[in-house]
Amino acid sequence: REAEEKLGARVQELTPQLAMRYRISGVKRGVLVIEVEDGSLADEMGLQEGDVILEINRKKIETIKDFDKAIKDANVDKGILFQIHRRGSSFYITFKK
Repeated sequence: REAEEKLGARVQELTPQLAMRYRISGVKRGVLVIEVEDGSLADEMGLQEGDVILEINRKKIETIKDFDKAIKDANVDKGILFQIHRRGSSFYITFKK
């Protein structure tokens, strides 16, 4: 998929099964990073397998469709703001080329 290729990460919608497998607690919705390509945009940003993307540029990310649209609309030259949930806490990552 185009958005995954642009970011360099494979993602899936968060499900209870995936939340259990990755030991995710505290969030019910979002898009889960299941793989990060070495040297990709996602890798440069510091995204990790098991991260849950909650927002991109202040837009809620609850489905793959939300993710695809947000990544398509995002511009790395202007900067992209991600809200990430990792190991029980949420934080923001800003990325700019």
